[in-house]
Amino acid sequence: MSTTGTNSMTHSTHSSKLKLDAEEALKKLLSEIPFVEEVRINTKNKEYGFDLHGLVSIGSKKYNLIIDVSSSGQPLTTRNTIAIWENWKRLKALKDCFFVIISPYMSETSRNLCKESDVGFLDLTGNCHLCFGHIYIERFGFKHETEKRELVSIFQEKASRTIRRLLTEPKRNWFVHELANEARVSNGLASQVKKKILQSEIGEELDGTFFLTKPELLLKQWGEAYRFNKNKHLQLYSEKPLSEVERQLANYCHENAIEYAFTLNSAARLIGAQYVSVINRSHCYVSGSADAIAKALDLKTVNSGGNFVLLTAFDDDLLFNKRLVNETTVVSDIQLYLDFAAQTGRTQETAEIILDSRIKKAWRE
Repeated sequence: MSTTGTNSMTHSTHSSKLKLDAEEALKKLLSEIPFVEEVRINTKNKEYGFDLHGLVSIGSKKYNLIIDVSSSGQPLTTRNTIAIWENWKRLKALKDCFFVIISPYMSETSRNLCKESDVGFLDLTGNCHLCFGHIYIERFGFKHETEKRELVSIFQEKASRTIRRLLTEPKRNWFVHELANEARVSNGLASQVKKKILQSEIGEELDGTFFLTKPELLLKQWGEAYRFNKNKHLQLYSEKPLSEVERQLANYCHENAIEYAFTLNSAARLIGAQYVSVINRSHCYVSGSADAIAKALDLKTVNSGGNFVLLTAFDDDLLFNKRLVNETTVVSDIQLYLDFAAQTGRTQETAEIILDSRIKKAWRE
């Protein structure tokens, strides 16, 4: 956005390519409407400010579009842009002007902010909302690879350690260095996570610290990005009842000082019978050699059709906050949610049950 005025509004520049792409996308969208006779888009002029000015002709009526081109569609940027527009409109006493924000991709929160403020939006993936005169266009559901990468970036192996601490204590006010120390990451990485959380308006700052305001949203975003298959799976088979094999594994790990934690249906059954009724396959994270453990327990390795799976975690932080239930170790509720969220079908639904009945309840305490 590039604006000028007596209030010394924020100046920023955008690449000519982004502006050109924005102009072409808006022209194409409006030109598809049969009753739109002409669409003209010019670069910023002194009267209106911002990046582009559009003029849409429908019969004898002409509509002015004031267009901001933003490289970021994050909520914080969008909210600030809308505030600047409202101030600008009041100062200039603008009438019959419709404000539109165009960016490579706009998050769902940003799109809702625009709609609530009667501001149009268009992103270069195809999501849009334009409402002026006799025109009403709304399209949504398009995804953007850059946004997906940004989302995944704070859930990558090391960065996700900070997210795990934040979600474990969502009411805590965190200094960056404290978060970095407890998550075993650098101050720089913890600072980047903080920046992304603030930009996404999932958290807020207070006296040099920051805290979560929307932990549920953050957890669900992590669930979408989490990949259970990143863990190494050793498929095994036993003719013994699974409960007996689980007990043998727990005893073996205790006796040999091996970290372990059951997950998915095995863990769900242990923390509450209401979460799962029948178990056809057990899953357990182990820190030792999965092959050596399988051999010690006389479990047969199979390529498919196994009923017991030993998991080698892609990061040992997955076992953070594991707990003892009925003399058996299970993963934390946060990790259990993630593992269920990464499944398919009815199994995935258990993630929401865990969230509603356990995680959110713990957050309220």
